[in-house]
Amino acid sequence: MFLPLKVGLQFSRSKKKTIMSGFISIASIIGITIGVASLIIGLSAMNGFEKEVAHRVLGVMPSVEVRSLSGYFDNTADVVHKIEGQDRILAATPGMVVNAMINHDNKYRSSRITAIESSDYKNIINIDEFMVDKNITLRSLKPDGSEFDSPKIILGFDLARKLNVSAGDSVEVLITKNNSNGTLSAPVGVNCRVAGIFRIGGQLDSVIAYVDLSTIRNLLGMREDQTGSIFLKTPDFFHSLSDARNAVTPLVNSIPTPMGLHSWMDQAAPLYRDIQMIRTVMCMALFLVVVVSCFNIVSSLVMSVNEKRSEVAILLSMGYSRVQVMLTFMVQGLFSGIYGTIFGVLLGLLVAHNLTEVIAFIENIMGIRILKAETYFMDYVPSSVNYIEVLLTALSCVLIALVSAVLPGIKAAYINPAAELSGK
Repeated sequence: MFLPLKVGLQFSRSKKKTIMSGFISIASIIGITIGVASLIIGLSAMNGFEKEVAHRVLGVMPSVEVRSLSGYFDNTADVVHKIEGQDRILAATPGMVVNAMINHDNKYRSSRITAIESSDYKNIINIDEFMVDKNITLRSLKPDGSEFDSPKIILGFDLARKLNVSAGDSVEVLITKNNSNGTLSAPVGVNCRVAGIFRIGGQLDSVIAYVDLSTIRNLLGMREDQTGSIFLKTPDFFHSLSDARNAVTPLVNSIPTPMGLHSWMDQAAPLYRDIQMIRTVMCMALFLVVVVSCFNIVSSLVMSVNEKRSEVAILLSMGYSRVQVMLTFMVQGLFSGIYGTIFGVLLGLLVAHNLTEVIAFIENIMGIRILKAETYFMDYVPSSVNYIEVLLTALSCVLIALVSAVLPGIKAAYINPAAELSGK
């Protein structure tokens, strides 16, 4: 059983090789090394982008928003309690998302204002770490109860820059209310003091603002037990909508208000799809690099078969079966794939774990910026190694190398011993 392995290893270490066959063998190992390393580095970068997007998007918006389709939820506390008791719902809190115009010194900018209970926001979003002033949190929006305490608002960095405001300035928030007959009423407005500014990166900084839910309730004439939406947090970022749907569906009959679900994908889906598309294209391209490198294994093994025809003939004449001959050359190809894969995994993990620093070093040397914070969520290349993907990559490359060795093995198995040993 182990004889083909032993002979294959002996053939691999044999010094009876032409310069060309030795070069092709080394080239195939180097090609596999580069392909495997590139796959691991690329996948780690895509994983890093996914995690960073998830972290930042969930920092400014809830996983899922359960919206009332008939105006408002009545008896909000009861609705929240029913939803929060369902499986895979980590937290629920009342809130609203409204489109508004923000005015400062006749500079108008459109915004999506998120109104949330200031006391419960940490269960849903994690905006505090993105605040420019770390002493300010979303809890700062909570009214102190005094008659002189004006409503407060927190703005995105780009939105504040376009309005030319800073913390302490006053802005006017204008909202149009939907009437029961489907028409729009005249805009209603309220002056809010800028309590703080957050900076998350990308276009969200120019769109999103936060106020306490009581501010929107007072502005739209809602009761304290009414809300337009329920914000949910689920354990799985990428399956949040299905989790919310499974949780809300059993409650349809017990909650009289018709509901609709909106997830983070409604706003951030294009970016997420771009990441997935780049991941797919990159994997296909780099996988082809590995496949091409494995064709070099075919070439090197074919040359090895031609060099060792007499040795194979002797083995066959001594009772070595043709299947064992095929397995012998497959062992050679397998070990070429294993060597390349091991080197590739080691190189890929080394670079992937230090990818952010490596890219920063290249940027400093070349004087360029690969990512711009004004366009993307971040100005650096993140990395997150998924060892399951590393293992699957390694196994796939070894399997391709093994399959590549089948054809040369078959060619060697059908060598005619009599013709080879007679010199004909």
